[in-house]
Amino acid sequence: MAYEAILNTITLVATGTIAQYTAVSIGGNDAAPTCVGTTSATDPLVIGVAQNAAVAGESVTVAVGGITKMVAGAAVATYGLRIASDAAGKGRVAVATNVPIGISVAQGSAADKYLSVLLGRPNIVLA
Repeated sequence: MAYEAILNTITLVATGTIAQYTAVSIGGNDAAPTCVGTTSATDPLVIGVAQNAAVAGESVTVAVGGITKMVAGAAVATYGLRIASDAAGKGRVAVATNVPIGISVAQGSAADKYLSVLLGRPNIVLA
């Protein structure tokens, strides 16, 4: 069963539609930081997982540390696997050249089910 624990969060403004519990990437600039739904497993700007759904112009609470729920893009069968985003911002097992967002700490039984991810950048890019 997916769970959350001790989240560190930041609040950003969405520049597009973002679904709850999907990966987000940072954008904008120092004066006006923004975020957008992550669309690639190789995006180096992925920073966390949206805690609420939003459309352009709305605030998004982004978990950047701790354990968060994340929508699975495919089954994640075990714990301790590096997790990256798929093209829809959903979590999946990372492969070579992906930028991991964290490590699975509770499995997702199938696509569109929740898994739990310990956020961090384990080894940055898999090789």
